[in-house]
Amino acid sequence: MRAIKAGTRATTNTACLEVTAMGTNVGIVDRTVRVVAGLLLLWLMMDGRIGPWGWLGLIPLITGVAGVCPLYGALGISTKAP
Repeated sequence: MRAIKAGTRATTNTACLEVTAMGTNVGIVDRTVRVVAGLLLLWLMMDGRIGPWGWLGLIPLITGVAGVCPLYGALGISTKAP
C-alpha cells in the first residue's frame, strides 16, 4: 500500500481498495472453463448424481464470472493476457 499524504483523508475501505486494485487475473479461456465446470458440477448435484459435493461448483462459477481468483492473487499468478 502506498502512504497517504498529510492533509488527505482516506474515504475507501481498505479491503475494497485491495480487491479493486487487484483487478481481474483470470483469462477468457480460464473463465470459460471455470463457468462450464461450475455449472456442470451444480447440474450433476441437482440431478442427484454427485450429492452435496456439487456445491463446490459455486467456487469456479463465481471466480469465472467475476474474473478474479483469490488463490491466483495470493500466488501471483495471472492467466489474463497483458
